[in-house]
Amino acid sequence: MSVSTCLFAWGSRGDVQPFVALGQGMQTAGMRVAVAAADDFEPLVTAAGLDFEPLGFTMSELMADPVVRRWLTGSSHSVRAEMRHMRDVVSAFHRPAVAALVRLAGRYDGFVSGILTADALASVTYELGKHHAIALLAPGLPTRVAQAQMFPVTTRDSRLNHAVATLGSYGTLRTGADIRHGVEHELGLPRRRLRAQLRLLSTTPTLLGASPHVVPRPDDWADEVAVTGYWTMPTPEHWQPSTELDEFVATRPVHIGLGSMPVVDSRGFGVLLEEALARLGLRATVQGNWDGSSPRGERFLAVGDVPHAWLFPRVRAVVHHGGAGTSAAAFQAGVPQLAVPHMGDQPYWGRRIAALGCGPSPLKVHELTVDSLTDRLARLVAGDHDQQADELGALVRAEDGVGHAVARLQRWWG
Repeated sequence: MSVSTCLFAWGSRGDVQPFVALGQGMQTAGMRVAVAAADDFEPLVTAAGLDFEPLGFTMSELMADPVVRRWLTGSSHSVRAEMRHMRDVVSAFHRPAVAALVRLAGRYDGFVSGILTADALASVTYELGKHHAIALLAPGLPTRVAQAQMFPVTTRDSRLNHAVATLGSYGTLRTGADIRHGVEHELGLPRRRLRAQLRLLSTTPTLLGASPHVVPRPDDWADEVAVTGYWTMPTPEHWQPSTELDEFVATRPVHIGLGSMPVVDSRGFGVLLEEALARLGLRATVQGNWDGSSPRGERFLAVGDVPHAWLFPRVRAVVHHGGAGTSAAAFQAGVPQLAVPHMGDQPYWGRRIAALGCGPSPLKVHELTVDSLTDRLARLVAGDHDQQADELGALVRAEDGVGHAVARLQRWWG
């Protein structure tokens, strides 16, 4: 199959890196592949041997914008508030996405979209007669099954879960409507009604880049939905840890990393971490988007861009924001983990970690105190989750998520 394909990866590194891994697999299968992402991800994409298409903004610019920071820091209390903040973000940053979609619409035979560009690309590919598949990193499809539902109303399998998720699909479409309407206007495409658009999206081939051992595939999903396994990149061939890092991880610390989530009060959060770790006699590697400086002291080692595939198997446990990519890396490493969710799919992954016996229940970021963190850390390292995490890790590592996803694309696209 020699379909030229553009993968639209709008998001942080945790969103982009799985698309790069998928693109590498597609290219190995004989496809010409480009990844469209924020401009500062060009080195990541080109180092993987893929073509790069810039979206016209950098993630550092986006993350510094007040609208985005309100979304990232003000969404842990309420899904409704999160959706409102998300609409504000798309409204503020939709123009670069529209310009990129218009520029690239005629250049490629097929497109793989993320959640924010699926709506617009469904219209473009339908009207222009091109291939389209949706790539999800978390289960965002309506289902009765609570364990595959990001915002279940009940923990039992229920039609109510399906109904509420369907309403959520309407909300997601409204969130990305500025992008679709802008593309339709610029390309002179007919403006599709909401129900027609939902029908189109429901029949679009969809890949879920997660392990079926973590997200079992519900029977009420369409045949066009494949749960493939995770899309991961290996540790770079020539990467080596510093001597300091190598010696520090030999003491079996925990790892604390919040991904791209901003730590607004870095001093206060550092004091909180230090007190909780001191109570339990723990040390920690720390990684994240700190406003100011990351924690210092003998209990901490601040690490930069360290591959999770190298680091996580060497630590005692992982505390993270609950992002799909970091959760996946911890599942693959077979180590206990604790999610501190801020927004989006993060509470879902926190619940799955606990339900699978790989860690304690999630601790939302606005619930963080010295006492609450100490309690969760004590349970995390007590040993109760080690066997479950190790056994699940072996199952996840045996999967070929990229290979499965590429095979499905070949079948769908011919």
